[in-house]
Amino acid sequence: MKLPHYFYLLFHSHSHKAKPIFGTLGEMQVWIFENCTISQGISPNGDGLNDTFDISWMSATSVKIFNRNRIEVYQARNYKNKWGGQDKNGNIVQTGTYFYMITDEDQEMRNGWIYVKG
Repeated sequence: MKLPHYFYLLFHSHSHKAKPIFGTLGEMQVWIFENCTISQGISPNGDGLNDTFDISWMSATSVKIFNRNRIEVYQARNYKNKWGGQDKNGNIVQTGTYFYMITDEDQEMRNGWIYVKG
């Protein structure tokens, strides 16, 4: 009996870009993607470190950011790491916890929180 060919995704979170590391291992293909965690903080202060909400490893088709009062402060389609803590008018939001809803190209929805330090 021949076993089915499975495709496994293993995730590693200590590097900057998502990229496959390993190929086929016998009957099993193993790919390790790096940095597949969603950031829990940004500091949009212009120093070049954590200035934007970086989810470049996923193909986000929609990103919505809400404040603690459930008011949408930011929304983007085909997101390209543009949210740097600004509201819909371009003003930097207050320091605090915000909540995100991300939809990817497979229509999978992820939600969570992110802390913004101004």
